[in-house]
Amino acid sequence: LLRASQSPLARSPLSMEDGKTPETVTAPAPPAEKPRPRHEIQYTHRNTADKILHTKKKHRTDISWHKWDASDYASSDFCKRALKRGGTGVPNTIQLDRIHRKHVTPEQFFSQYAAPQRPCIVEGCMDDWPAYRDGTWAPSELEQRFRHVEFKCGQDDSGRKLRMKMKYFYDYLKAQKDDSPLYLFESSFHDAGRIHTLMDEFKVPDFFPADLFNLVCRDRK
Repeated sequence: LLRASQSPLARSPLSMEDGKTPETVTAPAPPAEKPRPRHEIQYTHRNTADKILHTKKKHRTDISWHKWDASDYASSDFCKRALKRGGTGVPNTIQLDRIHRKHVTPEQFFSQYAAPQRPCIVEGCMDDWPAYRDGTWAPSELEQRFRHVEFKCGQDDSGRKLRMKMKYFYDYLKAQKDDSPLYLFESSFHDAGRIHTLMDEFKVPDFFPADLFNLVCRDRK
């Protein structure tokens, strides 16, 4: 048997030798966990993640990039439950009329809904649009037609447009689970090269002859 003086702990810094208080050893703190979004998204293109991250950081400086899906609305069934209830039991909601373009004239629409500021849902206004009739605006079709064309998908704090190629945005569109996702909003079709061809694939319904966007400045359109 080893005697106390022979014990490896006898002269250890943690021993009570000579009546001294043993030293305290502090374990190193674990490395801080890197911030991560709630959902880990796998994209098809290898550059999509970097493009999306860059755009998010520029477009929304009020929130951290990893908190775009913090509320997890993508997994919520709130909208389905609201539709199933048909609006009943939901505070501050009203039942809306559904009207079809074929059954209501522009004059009737103005007198019954526009003038009294009565909201409604208008159906059938897009039936003759090539974009709707021929399916040319389906996301997969747009991706094929404008694969390498850049569209506006946001703007930074200085008002500069943030653009992204359609192939990256479509990749994001298929997989994203953000609470308030990025979306395309191209306000200058006439000056955007190939994009201006989209102007030939829809027309403004005769219910809405006035362009209300003319009431705001160009930068706000």
